[in-house]
Amino acid sequence: MKSSYFTLKLKNCMLAASACCPGDSVVMLEDGGQMMMKELKLGDRILTVNDGAPVTTTVLGFLEKRILSMGEYLKISLQNNQRLSISATHVMFVAGEDNVMRDVFAKDIKIGDMVYVLKDSKVQVVQVVDITQVQLTGAYVPLTVTGTLLVDGVLVSSYTNTGHWLAHTVMAPLRWFPTILLDTENSQEEEGIRAFPRMMKEVGNILGLITTSKGIMK
Repeated sequence: MKSSYFTLKLKNCMLAASACCPGDSVVMLEDGGQMMMKELKLGDRILTVNDGAPVTTTVLGFLEKRILSMGEYLKISLQNNQRLSISATHVMFVAGEDNVMRDVFAKDIKIGDMVYVLKDSKVQVVQVVDITQVQLTGAYVPLTVTGTLLVDGVLVSSYTNTGHWLAHTVMAPLRWFPTILLDTENSQEEEGIRAFPRMMKEVGNILGLITTSKGIMK
């Protein structure tokens, strides 16, 4: 019932600018420290998960950044007391019944789903126990070499609005030539969606491959 309630509530809100993570989200650094999303910079070495183990990846830039935007986010609470704040059409990962990882939009997460987390340097699969909606500041979509990262200790994709593996393939040129097609030391501070991701989103809209979220962005 709760999942249906939030789906309905999202559908009845105004169209959001994009999918993303708020500025106060926490990323995990290579050295075991933590950093707020709004402090993340090009070249930072952060943690993600690959083949069931924690690995290091590099931030290449931002697909989109909106520092002062206020937006509606889903706060996903887990059985181990971790909480993830994420927008409705940001992509994350769940463990299927066959224990195979699959990508889903955050809006499609249900109570009882199992998500991947890093806790005490170990990758675990933990159950979702509650989902609420909150207003938070900032909208950040960092791209990493692996196309994934740990946000608030939970494994999520770098991509939004479409399937992870499709986006990872289409966005390959950004990972190959990030300083040309994505961000430089100077441009990483600019607000808005970057030119190449905007172009790919427009193509995806034409082809019907883009899912938009309902929320409020100011």
